[in-house]
Amino acid sequence: MVPIRRNQARRRPGWGWLRALAFGVYLAVLLRVTVFKFPAPLWRNGLDPELLVARWRWSVNLIPFRTIAGYLAGEPSPGVAMQNLAGNVLIFVPWGLLWVWCWPRRASARLVTASALVASGILETAEFFLGTGSWDVDDLLLNVLGALLGYGAARVARLGFRRA
Repeated sequence: MVPIRRNQARRRPGWGWLRALAFGVYLAVLLRVTVFKFPAPLWRNGLDPELLVARWRWSVNLIPFRTIAGYLAGEPSPGVAMQNLAGNVLIFVPWGLLWVWCWPRRASARLVTASALVASGILETAEFFLGTGSWDVDDLLLNVLGALLGYGAARVARLGFRRA
């Protein structure tokens, strides 16, 4: 019998595959909802330099809170605004929940924020280059807010924080 050190994590066999499967399914759904949301590939001409410049000019927002302010003002319509605000927050709530469940020893607000920011940035960039969406810094902010809400909910519920 090998003694377990005080700060060495004990692993319960059989749960790793379930955690990996849950996170993998979430990532697949996240990609489908955000990047591959249209049935027909709209990105056939996506790497044409002229189209990229035109898309950069009209579908990139680098100014924080510009889109959020428009949505809060009810633009383009209150229904679309609420759908976009709530959708961008809610789609990343599972990120925070699953992070705590899958990596309880590495679950901190800083790591959840950083990982959600990187993942959201990758998704926004993919949407831009594939032509299935715009690149908006406000989406990153809302996605990170969603991940932090999920993280907070997991902390309150104490998911994955039981000491073995």
